[in-house]
Amino acid sequence: MFFFNFFSGIGSCKNLQDLNLSECSAISDEAVKIIASGCHILLYLNLSHTEITDQTFRSLGRHCHFLQYLSIAYSKQFTDRAFTFIANGRGCRKLAHLDITGCTQLTSVGFEAMADAFRELEVRRKKINFECEI
Repeated sequence: MFFFNFFSGIGSCKNLQDLNLSECSAISDEAVKIIASGCHILLYLNLSHTEITDQTFRSLGRHCHFLQYLSIAYSKQFTDRAFTFIANGRGCRKLAHLDITGCTQLTSVGFEAMADAFRELEVRRKKINFECEI
């Protein structure tokens, strides 16, 4: 109940433009839905290292009309289908930066959906190299 009230409080901030929820273990699809439906002018959203699923992207695609930056780095519970929700939704038409570092579950299907919908999108995907000396 506490988290529902907490996220409802965030969702009532109509002028909120920048929100960093990275590494927040309480973030769920329902929490993002509450926030997205109330924060229509959100520009920056960081959901990296969270357990969001495809349903989160459905909410963002419906409500976040001005979103320009989205970080979902190291979030592993969503699939390529998530990107079709963003690409086909009414919202997120201004998306310019997408950080998918560590999202190894994604395939060319999701990337193609995003590339078709967002011609100017800058995708950030860091490659991590590990070196070991024995």
